[in-house]
Amino acid sequence: ADGKVFRYAVNTLPTTLDPTKGQSIGDNEIQHAITEGLTRNTAGDVSGIAESWDISDDGLTYTFHLRDGLKWSDGEDVKAGDYVYGIQRLMDPEMASDYAFIGYILKNGAEVNSGSVPVDELGVSAPDDKTVVMTNCHV
Repeated sequence: ADGKVFRYAVNTLPTTLDPTKGQSIGDNEIQHAITEGLTRNTAGDVSGIAESWDISDDGLTYTFHLRDGLKWSDGEDVKAGDYVYGIQRLMDPEMASDYAFIGYILKNGAEVNSGSVPVDELGVSAPDDKTVVMTNCHV
């Protein structure tokens, strides 16, 4: 409505804008430009949706605390449950994501992705709108 346009040049056309289905360098370049993860390391500067995080003494549980004032493009608040949904969707065997293997470090990750354990038993949760908790199966 205000005439703003975002232009981003890549060497190849992306195959999808769905972060769960992306499988090429072009897909990943676009995702990096239009989405934000909990954390991002760019040239040593760590940024992202999480303003801070805690790691349990045993190194198996990571608790991410989201920044205030985050909004989706439609003006809705970004909530921790949105990240839980995205991670569960990545691991859901029905999505058949080529990158699901990155979630195998989570508790029940491989089992969820194989379909032997329900996706709601994946080691990721949102105890409130500002907190994402990830439990690892091993260090």
